Amino acid sequence: MWHVHGTEPRAVRQEYGGGWAHLHTRLGKDVKQILCAWNGNAVTRGYLGVKCAMLNHSCAANAFVSFEDSVGRLVVHALKDIEEGEEICRSYLEGKEMFGIAEEQRKVLEVQRGFKCLCETCVAVDEHASNEPDALHPDDEIRAEMRELMARYTKAVVELSKGWCHVHARAAVVELIQKLGLMSIDYLDWPRKIARWNLALGKKDAAMKWMVKILAIIKLCLGEESQMYRDGQAQIDGEDGNYEPDEGSDEEGDEVGEEMDEEDDKL
Repeated sequence: MWHVHGTEPRAVRQEYGGGWAHLHTRLGKDVKQILCAWNGNAVTRGYLGVKCAMLNHSCAANAFVSFEDSVGRLVVHALKDIEEGEEICRSYLEGKEMFGIAEEQRKVLEVQRGFKCLCETCVAVDEHASNEPDALHPDDEIRAEMRELMARYTKAVVELSKGWCHVHARAAVVELIQKLGLMSIDYLDWPRKIARWNLALGKKDAAMKWMVKILAIIKLCLGEESQMYRDGQAQIDGEDGNYEPDEGSDEEGDEVGEEMDEEDDKL
């Protein structure tokens, strides 16, 4: 069997799609024996990307690299228009590392990768620090605001009413991430939970808008040929095959923000 960090065989994914929780509910008392066999024979997938290894890092990457199972190779997708002669750069940062202030990101890169980042974003932060040593760079101000939101609402997930607070924070964080121009599947958990909460409360239109936004991020990072994109499209079609996103609307919170102002003031 494959390790959870790898890509499990399609048959296993279809049978137990849902992860460890479903393994437990499906297998009952036998789950301990199965999990011991699973962990004892786990193999984490690895690969050597010779060409992709030549792509340099940028904290404002213009490309995203992913392993596409359907073709068995690394695929590079442009995140924005890349001019002729412009260097193609990816981000070496993953997960929460992407959302730290510039100094923290540099420390991660120095420890894990052995270099000091001198991309345009980091150089701009250095210049700003020289000119205004007591003020954060605008990008770092946004990242600090993101951190405050994350910390403020971390515990607000137990009750449904508090869950709304948590969703409101997630919507605000996603908006800040997009303001920074960061595009990665690493933060899809945020909009996904917003969509789930809206569905749980019967707000299907708001949930569908977030599902469409999620699909747009997947398309940009992984392409329409990826399994994740096809699964996302199938989910949207399953929820409402006739759904048409409102292209004229640019609301990030939709139902979330409108109902949270009063509750937000109580925290």
